[in-house]
Amino acid sequence: MRLSEEVKKQAREKLGALTVFTLAQMMEVLSCSRRTAQRILKEWGCVTSYNANAAYYALPEVARFDSDGIWRHGPARFSIFGNLSETVIGLIQRAPEGMSADELSQVLGVRMGSFVKALVESGKLFREKIGHRYVYFSMDDQVRAAQTRKRQEMHWATRGLSQMDAISVLVEFIKDPTLGPAQLAERLRPRIPTVSEGAIVYFFEKHGIDFKSKKKRFVRSHKASSPSCRSCCSSGAGP
Repeated sequence: MRLSEEVKKQAREKLGALTVFTLAQMMEVLSCSRRTAQRILKEWGCVTSYNANAAYYALPEVARFDSDGIWRHGPARFSIFGNLSETVIGLIQRAPEGMSADELSQVLGVRMGSFVKALVESGKLFREKIGHRYVYFSMDDQVRAAQTRKRQEMHWATRGLSQMDAISVLVEFIKDPTLGPAQLAERLRPRIPTVSEGAIVYFFEKHGIDFKSKKKRFVRSHKASSPSCRSCCSSGAGP
């Protein structure tokens, strides 16, 4: 069935006013068959919802995607990436620290547990356990390496340094106060494999330690802020 351009123009205006519509609504507005409606959807470049079994559509000029590339309107969810699989992969690919199933669910508004696990099993995502949760990463080796490192730093920053690890950090920092958190972590890693830049930054910020200070200034301010190195480290211990 061929429709005139005028009919399609009027139908597009009506559907745009609905913001989000179904295939049945489009068929009704155009008074056309399912096949014709599907052809026009493609012709117009309409976006399809990644939820509700792709039951919702919207005109491209109507969609308003957020910084994650997601647009929500009523019960419908749309993505710049495409369907749900493409959206999950797209989000994880550009996430600096990968994403857990819970984090994906919060962004997408869809429960992710078994779905994202299936993507791992089909070789589309990589999964690794960080702390007590599984995190999903890109299949690209270079991207995944950066994501994993960032996620581990986040984990250890949240966990904090143990008392003994904190003492080791302070000792190294007093020896050479020109070292930054990344350099301290690198120097200590042979002895403390779990130490990370994030954990050191978290520890320094928590205790008001300026790691850009000179040695004398650091020692003076540290003594003034706490009665002993041991008490400072003790309060910075992990959970």
